[in-house]
Amino acid sequence: MTPTEYHFLREIEKFNLDLYDAHLGWISPYFTAYKIYSKPDTKLFYLHDEAQGKLFEFSAERPDMLKSAEEYHNVVHAYLAIKLSNNIDTKADS
Repeated sequence: MTPTEYHFLREIEKFNLDLYDAHLGWISPYFTAYKIYSKPDTKLFYLHDEAQGKLFEFSAERPDMLKSAEEYHNVVHAYLAIKLSNNIDTKADS
């Protein structure tokens, strides 16, 4: 997938990471500042920006493909592009 196939929907202002399942970004030979989570009751995903302490909800056009290091990097690149353009809705609760 390309970064444009991931769509960031909003920032989750209040969150408890214990309610989310670890998905990608956990096993790496180097430090990763971004972790991807999922929830069993939705097809959406969540990117946690550890440096900023923020959680962002996003969708994937093909969620079954979000399993590899390459796709992890595509999500991070999509997030950084959106972050630079400041185009994510903020202050949503989950």
